[in-house]
Amino acid sequence: MASEIHQITGIDAAAIQGSDLSMYTVEERMSWAEERQTTRLEDAAYCLLGIFDVNIPLLYGEGEKAFRRLAEEIAKTTRGYKLVDINKGSPKPRIGQSLPWKLAPYLSRDITVHGNSTSKNDFSETQSGTRTSPYRHETAQVFPHRDLHFPGQVTGTDDHDESEPTSDALDPGSIPSITASQLRILTLDPGVVGDRLVGRVQEFNFSDAPPYYALSYTWGQEPDLHPIFLQGKKRLIRSNLFHALQRIRLRSGPINLWIDSICINQQDDSERTSQVRQMADIYRNATGVLIWLGEEDSTSQLAMDVVEEIVQPNYSWRGPWWEDYGFVALAQILERPWFRRRWVLQEAAISSNSTIFCGDRQVYMSTFAMAVNLVRARLSTTTPPDIQTNQSSPIAFLAIFRDSPAVRLLDTIEGAFRRSDEGAIVHRRLSLETLVDLARFSDTSDHRDTVYSLLSLARDATVLSISSQIDVLVDPDYSKTVLDVYSDFILHCIHHSGSLDILLPPWAPLQSTTHVVRDVNVSELHNQPLPSWIATRDRLPFGEPSRRLTQRLHGNPLVGSSQKRVYNSHFSSKPEARIGRDSDAKCAGSLYVKGFVFGEVAKRSMRMPNAMVTKDCLKILVSASQNLAPRPLSVPDVMWRTICADRDDKGDPAPPFYRSALSHLLQLSCEATASVDSTNLIDNFSSIDVEELLDTDLNDHVRTFLEIVKGVIWNRRTFQTYPEIETDGSKRPFVGLIPQAAKFGDKVCIV
Repeated sequence: MASEIHQITGIDAAAIQGSDLSMYTVEERMSWAEERQTTRLEDAAYCLLGIFDVNIPLLYGEGEKAFRRLAEEIAKTTRGYKLVDINKGSPKPRIGQSLPWKLAPYLSRDITVHGNSTSKNDFSETQSGTRTSPYRHETAQVFPHRDLHFPGQVTGTDDHDESEPTSDALDPGSIPSITASQLRILTLDPGVVGDRLVGRVQEFNFSDAPPYYALSYTWGQEPDLHPIFLQGKKRLIRSNLFHALQRIRLRSGPINLWIDSICINQQDDSERTSQVRQMADIYRNATGVLIWLGEEDSTSQLAMDVVEEIVQPNYSWRGPWWEDYGFVALAQILERPWFRRRWVLQEAAISSNSTIFCGDRQVYMSTFAMAVNLVRARLSTTTPPDIQTNQSSPIAFLAIFRDSPAVRLLDTIEGAFRRSDEGAIVHRRLSLETLVDLARFSDTSDHRDTVYSLLSLARDATVLSISSQIDVLVDPDYSKTVLDVYSDFILHCIHHSGSLDILLPPWAPLQSTTHVVRDVNVSELHNQPLPSWIATRDRLPFGEPSRRLTQRLHGNPLVGSSQKRVYNSHFSSKPEARIGRDSDAKCAGSLYVKGFVFGEVAKRSMRMPNAMVTKDCLKILVSASQNLAPRPLSVPDVMWRTICADRDDKGDPAPPFYRSALSHLLQLSCEATASVDSTNLIDNFSSIDVEELLDTDLNDHVRTFLEIVKGVIWNRRTFQTYPEIETDGSKRPFVGLIPQAAKFGDKVCIV
């Protein structure tokens, strides 16, 4: 087929079959497109992007400017060509007749590489903390750090490897293991975008490692397709890392980098285990952390411009500021995959010197976070009316600044530590249980990293500073199964919190979630079914976070966060818990806890779908009260306290006005269905549609109550136990809320 296509198009058959297109000259590649036709003028330039492996935003309407922008990228990424300024009357050499006439005026041959003489001193620092190039359209290969230039050979010389890389494959699994006191560092040779990636990986002791930068990025789901030449041999890496290294490497000298996928043998579980234990030191000791968000798109440049502008002291938030499209662009940046990767919490939080890269633009992490927080602060005082009620509204994007994985990530990074004036970590504020809860919006390619990726941030873990005062219950070990890691985490939380609350809030990723596995054994480790006492994230109010659902599926967890526990039915007695294990000491799927049974489910209401307080539900709650008064309605405590879980929106005990709020609703319900023939008040109750009522004009105290009820009862049931004999000889059942799946005869326990 390749030969037939060659005959028709003139494209070399080897190129069609997958040969490296950089082997062909600019003239040859241009000739392939010479006779092609497009409907829109700009597409004549855009259709060439893949042939030259360059990226520029698609800006329809720019006309012939598209050809100049394409020429700029070709000049930057291809040796032997330079950009010609046709506006200054300079000579206009042509590459040849094979070059499309629209592109020819902008390019000429040159013996120098465009921009190769630019040094890091040619760049100036702006007040907002970004670095700018005097060549506006250059791919800026600089960092906001003054001591960036590293020796070419990590031993101290300025030479780098000039030998021609071979096509021999480098097997990552053949790399000798390193000890727990060592790390590997990649020295990446200089080059411009489009040049081969060439470098060396060397081992060092932590005590004598040279200066280096640590890279924070997302792996992505793509296979390893792009080449990097290490020690003269080709190794394939994933697309996102390939583009990051193309942008981050320097033009005039090598740079030392620590990159997890290259500097850790991912096929060696023992090495992964020891390196993860050292991860905090690796990032803390780095000169800085380079955060790669991905390549630029049609709006990312505008987003970076907005970041620089709004952090300026003289920036004015005038009128409907959200109509500036720059804020839409910034919201789109916050939706990038990096903000959903769990490892970045550690990578960005530990370093006090982080820089964000997006395409050829850079900005300090602290500056970026400040810009996002300024938008959030402005929204708290000038919120447009339909920001959340209308998903199709042109300003619906503003909800991303209010609650999204990105803003939760930035909040967690900011709140994880207390630092000294010099930026050193002096105190870890959050427990491991809290961190796992806060990070439930994020994902990992290995489910064991749901826990391991956060150990270095936790105040009750021992990865950073070993202390005999703290019991080690969770320690990185990649020979363990996912179930074993999760059960270790459960025991850790029970031991350090003195509570079993961790059994209820959803935190564990679904085993069916898409993830990357390295071999069959790891796949088996991932795909073990999880027992019911490990709450998976599909039970969250809006389901698995990665699905981005806007329709509620479940009620809120009835226990509070680990920072504020709301119930204490065990009167602070220490829990007793153990994991059932098989003959190999692996978790067998059972958890044993000490407690007592005080009843079993005798009656249950219908499910309360979509926050519908059914008549059936109300009857069960009223049955527990012996003081059912005639009208005017006196609401028994058991009724109003149960449907709001006896808590307000902050997790504090429910205020007394919730009683009057429910009384008002029941009065309306009875008036709408009153029967003159009935003297039983229960017969006059009607179901309460919470969702519908919230769309009506209500008193503030009633609306507040209904918002709480909505989150508590959604898809749950009320239940009643068999009557128990009280001390006065009377019989009274217990009532409460149970999950949708609870059945008759289920035991009700306090543990």
